[in-house]
Amino acid sequence: GEGDMSLEGEGDEGLYLLEFGDCESYENRTDVNGGQGLHLVSGAQGDVKQATVGVEWVRRKRQQVARASRAAREKRKQETGSLRQENKRLREERDRFLRQIQNLQLEIENMREQGSIDTQLENELLKSQLVEHEKFIGVFMKLVSGVPRTQLAVQTLYKQNADYAKTHVLSLFSGSLRETWKLARIPGTIAKMFRSVAARYIFVDDFATKRSGAPKMRLNLRLDIVMESVDVDTTADLYWKLWTNVTEQSLVYGLDNSTDSYEFKRLFLENLENDTENGEKPLVSAAYYRERNPPPMKDKDWVFVSTKSIQTMALSTITNERKVLDVRNAAGGEGGKRRKCGGVRRCQILARSTTQHLKAPNDENTQRITSLLVEGCILWSDLDDNDQPLTRLSVVLSLPEDIELRELHGFESIITSKGRLNDRFSLYLTRFMNALR
Repeated sequence: GEGDMSLEGEGDEGLYLLEFGDCESYENRTDVNGGQGLHLVSGAQGDVKQATVGVEWVRRKRQQVARASRAAREKRKQETGSLRQENKRLREERDRFLRQIQNLQLEIENMREQGSIDTQLENELLKSQLVEHEKFIGVFMKLVSGVPRTQLAVQTLYKQNADYAKTHVLSLFSGSLRETWKLARIPGTIAKMFRSVAARYIFVDDFATKRSGAPKMRLNLRLDIVMESVDVDTTADLYWKLWTNVTEQSLVYGLDNSTDSYEFKRLFLENLENDTENGEKPLVSAAYYRERNPPPMKDKDWVFVSTKSIQTMALSTITNERKVLDVRNAAGGEGGKRRKCGGVRRCQILARSTTQHLKAPNDENTQRITSLLVEGCILWSDLDDNDQPLTRLSVVLSLPEDIELRELHGFESIITSKGRLNDRFSLYLTRFMNALR
């Protein structure tokens, strides 16, 4: 009828198309049978033409979408389950290696206390540590490519690599005590700067070969410095800045800060959990370095993971120098009277090593430094014979024979063929002391 668009029946809602001449519109209504559909309503004649369309098609479409959604959810569930199982297996395997390393360390410490040492056992410990590190690298590359990078996961990965760097540094100190390292010649200008200074080094097999087939070698160096009127914590802070602060790096190493020559980018710097014995959390840092070179030379880049912590250590595990091991009698002996005993010290321990990291830019014109570079130091306070305070700084370095950087060209950049500290390396020591004072 005139102006009457209503239809008979009530129930489920339907969709009606109202047409007034050339004008069409939709309205939610119900058909006589209570079904859903698309209905055309003609206003010009007042006739209602029911044209239910798409009901079955919509139902089938919804079923297809539901099936696809269920399949996608099931696939994600299976992938997540597989990742969790793999992660659990890797954690259990790593725990097994760590327990093995811990047991070996305890055996070695017991042997040292009894005055004997087993080189084969020491080698077994080092091999276990290297296996653990290789597995960490493998897990790391798998995680960064297949698992969301949560903050906790990033912290865990950095901490594991920092722990490895520290373990490697302590192993170098241990090796310098039980092995026969050569005594290096010290330039006179350096000898005059310190209360005392000594350097020892050894060339070891790097477990790789050159193109010629000859074995590659690795240089391990230890530098022991005794300083007066210098605070241990201040010295440790400056050494740490050489790894984490581009201003200090430029000051000591003479690097060009411009992006045309050298790039430094901090990837991570945080005090992580797991308190040390004195309640302080170890500081862990990751930094990206890039050395830019003119064509046709390729740029070179690398990533260092570093750690700084405080730990009480037995002096017998750091040095075999008799004067250092003669520690003041804590039971109240006479003045400067000393007795021979192991003794312990509160030590600052710094360690860093190169690593592979996905965040580093991937550039075909850049050569990634994949060789293992390790550096670390231990600092502690001491007294001279007149009870004057001293700061002891012991540094270890480990680098491969074929390392080629602007400031580091193989072994000759550290030790000359005649067993003398290189002049450039000596210059770094001079700049370090100038910055410290």
